Amino acid sequence: MVILNNLETKRLIIREFKLSDLDDYIVYESDPTIYYYQPNTSLQTREDFENDLKELIERYHTQKYMKAWAIELKEEKKVIGAIYISRLSPGNKFCELGWSLHQNYRGKGYAFEATSNFIDYLFSSTDLHRISINIWKGNIASENLAKKLGFVYEGCQRECRLKDGQFFDSLLFGLLREDFTKR
Repeated sequence: MVILNNLETKRLIIREFKLSDLDDYIVYESDPTIYYYQPNTSLQTREDFENDLKELIERYHTQKYMKAWAIELKEEKKVIGAIYISRLSPGNKFCELGWSLHQNYRGKGYAFEATSNFIDYLFSSTDLHRISINIWKGNIASENLAKKLGFVYEGCQRECRLKDGQFFDSLLFGLLREDFTKR
């Protein structure tokens, strides 16, 4: 299990979500560009968002499939996105990583700052050997970020994601501990 206390960078805090984040959570999760490259359907009501946030918070104390941490701007004390871990396999020393950031905060280096520090935390505080990322084909910004972080393109999983009745390809990127330490 990955336990993360606050992880601070120059401009950000990566931390567990709290119920008091609900208004910020609604704003960034309502961004339609976040769901364009994700299989989930968007949440509709304040109650939907609150229930989703409560479920994310509960996952910190369980072995559930996916966990998410808030990306908060230090100065504004505002949640602008999240970092996710899924498919954590301690036996195989492997996990899958993902991120999302509200479109108003993209292109400012926040995703790189948060994700590179989070990866450094994972490799320095756990015995993970490999981190992978699955990126929907066409999500050029995430592809570029993965490469900038040192991830290696490993192939295309054809039509492995289903959304709104249509299949999409997913690009697989991997990062080994030794690749990260060499960077």
